[in-house]
Amino acid sequence: MKREAIVCPDLPAPVMGSHAVKAGDLVFLGGQIASDYRSGVVPEANTARAAANPIVAAKLQSDYILRAAQRILGAAGSSLANGVMIDQFVTHPEAASAYLETRARHVDPAIRPASTHIQLREFLVPKASVALRLIAVTELGSAKKEMVYVEDVPRSPGGPFKGGAQGVKAGGFVFLTGQVASDFQSGVAPEARVNPAFWYGSPIKLQTDYVLKRLQKVLEAAGSSVRDVVKADVYLTNMQDVYEMNEVWRQFFPEDPPARTIIPATRLAPVGCLVEINMIALERRAGMERAQIVAPGVPPPALHQPHAVRAGRLVFLSGLYATDTWDGPASDAALHPEMPYFGSAGGRETEIILRRAGAICRAAGARIEDILWTQAYYTDLREFQASLAAWRKAFPEAPPAAFATGVEAPHAVPGCSVAMDAVALAAE
Repeated sequence: MKREAIVCPDLPAPVMGSHAVKAGDLVFLGGQIASDYRSGVVPEANTARAAANPIVAAKLQSDYILRAAQRILGAAGSSLANGVMIDQFVTHPEAASAYLETRARHVDPAIRPASTHIQLREFLVPKASVALRLIAVTELGSAKKEMVYVEDVPRSPGGPFKGGAQGVKAGGFVFLTGQVASDFQSGVAPEARVNPAFWYGSPIKLQTDYVLKRLQKVLEAAGSSVRDVVKADVYLTNMQDVYEMNEVWRQFFPEDPPARTIIPATRLAPVGCLVEINMIALERRAGMERAQIVAPGVPPPALHQPHAVRAGRLVFLSGLYATDTWDGPASDAALHPEMPYFGSAGGRETEIILRRAGAICRAAGARIEDILWTQAYYTDLREFQASLAAWRKAFPEAPPAAFATGVEAPHAVPGCSVAMDAVALAAE
């Protein structure tokens, strides 16, 4: 297995990272938005009709990014039909159905990748309303895609949503569709609701429990288990809920928990849902080794996740912040209160995060140059340019596939403006 950066000369160069990075049979596609990164939204998705109608704009942008994704994947020997995990983001609810209707024309819903669909605050280009990132397997490789359906786990209703699997297996991994506490009949499922007639109960704890039990069912149906989970993304609509969510998390993962990133979401699809979780796990029959990674000199996470988990040769890093205590930014990340115009908090935070990411990679038998895929979440996109300068110093050649986006403040660590996670390729 080797690492290969994929560049499509006939597509606009990403402002951050490579178009995709290939590692063995897996292809990691960088974040896609409908922009040339020079003049805003590309002209074909920025027509007069699009300017007047956000649904038209979302359809045009969705078509552009899905066609671009198909071309990049084709250059890597893959395709949308070979996608195993796709995360899609919109900046307003009207864009959601427009995107899904467009996606159904590019990939059959019956074989679509394990899917997560979230509203975030903003993208790097203000008029961009749709974004995606994706993992796929190559067409001719040994890793073959297999859909996972679980009959007693509800699926999204009707139309372009119909037929989606709850998981996809490929290459010894199980990729799980994002789950929310909804039966897709009446918003929040009755068993995940607090009785409004009483003051007992916690909505976030009930919903987290419901979601994790649903994911547990899918894992078992796929020949995996919670003990085999290597990475999870947790989307929360209110970061005040992070501690109660974490209490339930510990019940499902009392020891040896997976790598985890906690991401602020603006809204989830069903009204009233507070948390959405997707996962990557090992299929037991694959026989790959799973190991937690603790990096010397890197402050331990205050919540219940390790620095990283190594699964075979892939290293899944938890969300990283420039913090020592989880109560706020590290002292060397914060700007001097009397000198607020000197330096950039985002730039300093990114330097610290990448330095720690390098230490975690080394502890797992990799280098920072071996990172394949990375996500960066900013509570203030005005910090992006300084952050990008620090990021480019770390990856001067063949950079990872990357996705950068704006999210609601605060992060899980109050006061931090940047969070990043990554997947790296370790040596044999």
